[in-house]
Amino acid sequence: MALSSEFREHTAKWIPQLASLWHEEIPVRIHTRGFDEAGNPQLHPEFVAWLNGQGSNSSSRTRLTTAMRRLRKKSIREYEVAYRIIVLGEHPDGTMKWLNERAIRNGKPERYSMYDTEVIICSAVDKLLSWY
Repeated sequence: MALSSEFREHTAKWIPQLASLWHEEIPVRIHTRGFDEAGNPQLHPEFVAWLNGQGSNSSSRTRLTTAMRRLRKKSIREYEVAYRIIVLGEHPDGTMKWLNERAIRNGKPERYSMYDTEVIICSAVDKLLSWY
């Protein structure tokens, strides 16, 4: 059974949007233009808050984090593929190679084709959106 072109297009549309939501939390500025007492570049208050775990996550980012945690708990393979493609920005080819290299390294018989990788990411995105 093949993936429909609509399902592939739907997934392709959502991957960059989910990636954007995921990276929303990371502060834009690390330093201010000033210096601290020791003469070192002064850290930006947003960056300090982020380092201390007090960043201002949007509700969208929080919901995505919750959905990713649920995916990790329910389907680790889908989570791994989604993390590599959505969060790390890896191309599906690279993810397929990573899956196969890991299977070989761990002595597992399964080998992943590009189709298998596409099915996994499409399924992962579908689950993420349903839990989001």
